[in-house]
Amino acid sequence: MKNLSAKRVIQSISSGTAISKDKISKSGLYPVYGGGSKIGYCSDYNCDDVVLVGRVGSCGHITLVKDKCWATDNALIIKTKGETSYLAYLLTSTDMTPLISQTAMPLLTSGKIKELILPYTFDITEQRQIVHFLDRKCSAIDTAIEKTKESIEKLEEYKKAVITEAVTKGLDPDAKMKDSGVEWIGEVPEG
Repeated sequence: MKNLSAKRVIQSISSGTAISKDKISKSGLYPVYGGGSKIGYCSDYNCDDVVLVGRVGSCGHITLVKDKCWATDNALIIKTKGETSYLAYLLTSTDMTPLISQTAMPLLTSGKIKELILPYTFDITEQRQIVHFLDRKCSAIDTAIEKTKESIEKLEEYKKAVITEAVTKGLDPDAKMKDSGVEWIGEVPEG
């Protein structure tokens, strides 16, 4: 593994192509990506098996796209000489903040991307092993994150139930109750 200039590992880098809003729909053959994420679908494509980097708006956001898609002019389209997934992981681990122009409309240029120094191996077998390892680990982490989010949601519901019970019924579990006259409150302590 060597530290190399990104321009040595990038086959091509270009800006995506503008697409009119009337050509983007909720369904279609090919996904349309802006600088940060999928924004809809269309009937045409302008790239495939690429890494998209947010150029305007979501500057530095990395999206790996293995299939045909349309990349708008808010994204940079990068083709690599090696494994696309490997380059996507490399770029994801890179802090792009210093490369982004600090103007009213932040911008990331292809020239700045080419200046990056990346720890790179040209050995395709090693690239695939790294990608396979990271795919497994990242999938496990994503699963753990989802389970944690579900636990947080359940705990938030429990918290609301405890608060509701304390303010509507008081702290004495043996207190005599009466109808509050308000449907959503239910019963309240007689006193």
